[in-house]
Amino acid sequence: TFQGIVDAFSQNLDVLKTQKVYVCVRRGGPNQEKGLAHLRNFLDNAGIPNDVHDPSFSLGAVGSLVMNHV
Repeated sequence: TFQGIVDAFSQNLDVLKTQKVYVCVRRGGPNQEKGLAHLRNFLDNAGIPNDVHDPSFSLGAVGSLVMNHV
């Protein structure tokens, strides 16, 4: 669940920041709008660089986003 992901990120926030992790998500499912907004807000508030999108975002575009952070 989105809450489970946020919980895991919360427990490891120092490591994520130290390692300068970038999070790229393309995900859907039940309650996706609410879940994606929750994840995006958490990452933004935590200062973790991210791109969080729903399934309408193309996989090719996801690849381009990731390549910009490698």
